[in-house]
Amino acid sequence: MHQMFKVVRKSQEGIEEKIFDFRNNYLKVMQQEKISLPTKSLSDTLEEKSLQIHLPSYLSSVPSTIVVPLPLPHVARHWGIAALITRIETDNLLLLLKLLLVQRSVLIVGASSHLVTSCSCALKEILKSFEWSGNFVSHMPNTMIEFINSPVSFLIGMTVDNAAEVTLIEKNEQVLEALRVGLSVVDLTVTPARVRLTTEPGVLTRLRGLAASLPHFAMCKASIDFIRSRSPEFSKFMCHGFSNKEMVCIDDVFESLQGYFEKFVENLRAYREQEMKNRSAKSNKTVNPPPSPFISKLKEEIDSISDFQDVVVRSIVGNIMIAGENSVFKQRS
Repeated sequence: MHQMFKVVRKSQEGIEEKIFDFRNNYLKVMQQEKISLPTKSLSDTLEEKSLQIHLPSYLSSVPSTIVVPLPLPHVARHWGIAALITRIETDNLLLLLKLLLVQRSVLIVGASSHLVTSCSCALKEILKSFEWSGNFVSHMPNTMIEFINSPVSFLIGMTVDNAAEVTLIEKNEQVLEALRVGLSVVDLTVTPARVRLTTEPGVLTRLRGLAASLPHFAMCKASIDFIRSRSPEFSKFMCHGFSNKEMVCIDDVFESLQGYFEKFVENLRAYREQEMKNRSAKSNKTVNPPPSPFISKLKEEIDSISDFQDVVVRSIVGNIMIAGENSVFKQRS
């Protein structure tokens, strides 16, 4: 598997080195020259719609001024959730979040690092109130595919260059084995995303049976449809942010998702408590059964043994008496 990915990425090694050198050189220039920050007070700046930062000029292709929309956007909280809603069908999105809540693993594969990272962080952001304790790697190289054999649950993002790499990952023996023990794979290279859910026996059946009510989530369907109709792009989001209506819709969906999963966790907790009670009752029934049926059966066995002993004793006594009579008869003769 390592060799396959090395062959695919060999042609890009030179490009990656150039990007690395450019980044280092540009950072050195920024460290040597002063960055011009706004001279206005913070209160005056926050009242404006954007914040302008003037950078030192290094190359003509690099803008000397960065314009950031105000209020400052939250990539995972805003654009990441919008990306999840736009690319993943609602039922699959809910199932992925449920799988994470029950300590199962999710691998997100996409063609761009900002998309993979934002969606990974957005999933974790939705579950933030539950303090999800699994391993989290927002962007992991595909040469580290062996990490999916981790014995603990994880949420990992991985970037690929084309559909061929996605096929290599899905056909990997380690991935196929992980799918049988709790892993689910999300392919963001297509729209809508292709979600390959875990084949672990019984997991999806239990999760679908624990579906929480969707009163608030159903009410935000209009918000979901509006976000999907906009299809926000990352570059536009970073330059201009979201409109007020888009922000309201995203906040509505986010709060509805959190409310839905709070109810789901309550149902999950009740289900586990009932399951423990059932196991305890079954264990008590097996270890400490009611005594009366066994006592009566034991009495029957003892009575049958006593009857058998009486028969044996009588038979022995009879044989002794017959033997004694025969010996007396022989002496008389």
